[in-house]
Amino acid sequence: MFEGIVIIISLCILISLPTIDRRLRNHRKVKQLEQLLDSELPALDCIINNKRYLGCNSTVIRTYRYAAVYTRTQYAPPHASQLCQTKNGSWFLFDPETREVQVCDEAKAKQMLSDDLALYTRTFSAPELA
Repeated sequence: MFEGIVIIISLCILISLPTIDRRLRNHRKVKQLEQLLDSELPALDCIINNKRYLGCNSTVIRTYRYAAVYTRTQYAPPHASQLCQTKNGSWFLFDPETREVQVCDEAKAKQMLSDDLALYTRTFSAPELA
């Protein structure tokens, strides 16, 4: 009886090892992302469409964190991006992992902030009532 219980517990552990390993990798990935979010933007220095984007002259308005996604056939690791504004008023999305910059206009920034009224009001002004 005792041996049967030990065997069942051992099988359960063996079956769950891939899941445990995946969760540990995700936890490490999230920690790495948090460190990247703090360190990569100040080092940003790139030219896009004849404009120079400096991370040290930019403010992070909002950080988007995306959780890991699991399906039967696909895995998407945790991911993050930052909506930033330069001191001159230009908007861009920054991916700290790939150091990719995607320029966006104020209308896109407003749309991205539209789900958070307090942040929207702080960044722009109170929207008019419909």
